[in-house]
Amino acid sequence: MPKREDVILFSGGAQGAEAEFGACAERFGIEEINFSFDGHKPHRTRGLRILNHEELHAGEVSLAYVARLMNRRYPDTPTFRNILQSIWYQVNHGQEIYVIGTIQPDQTVRGGTGWGAEFAKLCNKPLLVFDQERASWFEWDGDASQWSERTGSAEPVITHGHFSGTGTRLVNAAAQQAIEGLFARSFLPRGHLRYPVDSTNMPTNSPILVAALDEFQKIKKLADKSIEQLSDDQLHVKIDAEANSVAVIMR
Repeated sequence: MPKREDVILFSGGAQGAEAEFGACAERFGIEEINFSFDGHKPHRTRGLRILNHEELHAGEVSLAYVARLMNRRYPDTPTFRNILQSIWYQVNHGQEIYVIGTIQPDQTVRGGTGWGAEFAKLCNKPLLVFDQERASWFEWDGDASQWSERTGSAEPVITHGHFSGTGTRLVNAAAQQAIEGLFARSFLPRGHLRYPVDSTNMPTNSPILVAALDEFQKIKKLADKSIEQLSDDQLHVKIDAEANSVAVIMR
């Protein structure tokens, strides 16, 4: 497992999955580089890298080829071409690729960022997709040309110093937790995973928060702090895998 100081996330900083990857990278002390281009307004500016016209040209790909590969049509506009070119840079720099989206029956990933997944296949790079509709991670098996589900102890862990994180602009709660879990499994001590949680943005019926608050009531880890006071603060949910317990601690 690489050290945090040696790891770099390559992404695009766009709203949705890329912003979630970037926010996690910042919280976990991971460097990030977000490829973009003139005229594009990324959601994140940390590690922003504006590609010039020569660099964009280096990532040029035939739109007709991408359309055939993905079995769908795309708009033939300069902006969309630049998006595909910037995705090329993300995947080209990553040693393993993580994508948030939906796997289609034809084995491709829905949306424009699906090109990133297909490019990763062509480059024979480790490719993992979190399918939002099935709420599970899947890894591409190039030899068998099929997706293999990764659940439980087989959920993915970042193993390379350079990795890419991209995906759909519309991420659900399961995908957000999946990205948090990926970083926690990869960069925190085994058996003691701390999931950063902003309680103000978390549904009150969230399984993690419900379990944590229930445990809090049992073990009284935070003496003199009421549940009402706690719900307005920034929390960490600490999971002890060996003891199979959940504790809430103040940041």
